[in-house]
Amino acid sequence: TKGTRNVAELSKKHCVKQIIYMGSSGVLGETKKPAKEDMPYNPKTLYEKSKMEGEKIIKQCGVPYTIIRTTIIIGPNLIWAQIFGAARKGYPVLGEGDNYFHLVYVEDVVRMLLLVLGNKKALDQTFHVASKDTPTYFEVYKIICEELGVKMTKKKVPLMLAYTASYIHTIKSKLRGKHPSLIKSKSSIDRLVRNRIISTDKAKRVLGFEPKFNTREA
Repeated sequence: TKGTRNVAELSKKHCVKQIIYMGSSGVLGETKKPAKEDMPYNPKTLYEKSKMEGEKIIKQCGVPYTIIRTTIIIGPNLIWAQIFGAARKGYPVLGEGDNYFHLVYVEDVVRMLLLVLGNKKALDQTFHVASKDTPTYFEVYKIICEELGVKMTKKKVPLMLAYTASYIHTIKSKLRGKHPSLIKSKSSIDRLVRNRIISTDKAKRVLGFEPKFNTREA
């Protein structure tokens, strides 16, 4: 948040015309039905709390702003490489897999950012961006396996057992002086099993924006 505050203060000092802040739908916490931009904050993790504080700083700094909240972004990065690797190895489904797992493709996020840049309709507004469909965690895993051409695991692990294993893995890794595996961390489990579904109606109504990609296409 200190970095965000520095940017906000310098933007005001130099009369910047617009701050575009990359937010996260995580500031709303768990959402079991499509969440709109005006829902109250309900962050759970340290990351989500920091994004909430960042939003508040931007809103209060006196510079015209646009906040873009995304769900988890699909794109070519280390996290997704590890997820695909885990799928190939038959990593079990955590819990029942029936929670909403709303994602968004990186190209749709970039399209949104370009659309709001210098757009008067977007000033002092918050918008959500997400994929066209709202699959469950199990459905996303199934899509990944189908696209990779691998057989999906039939194994399911109770959440309590998954969290216990994560805790033990983290302790062992620290004792060995190593970083815990990202996909085995508590925060990663939280992201997998939490209901996450957001509404993109405002972006369509105000900006005429609609996502191009569904989860499988992404």
